[in-house]
Amino acid sequence: MASQQAGQNAIAASGIADAIITSCDFVNYDYDKLQYAFKVGVKSESDPSGKITYFTAGSDHAVKCN
Repeated sequence: MASQQAGQNAIAASGIADAIITSCDFVNYDYDKLQYAFKVGVKSESDPSGKITYFTAGSDHAVKCN
């Protein structure tokens, strides 16, 4: 459930109209905030050889990775 929300947040943050999730890997669990963090890969579905953009995402955020 948490990974699904993280994926949706990454798609929203990407700004890609036809974005798909290419990967979603568990990164961390913050015990103080009681939140999961995932590294989510997102790319355009219409460009199979397109660049994958990675985000660190959780249930209420998504931040582009460098």
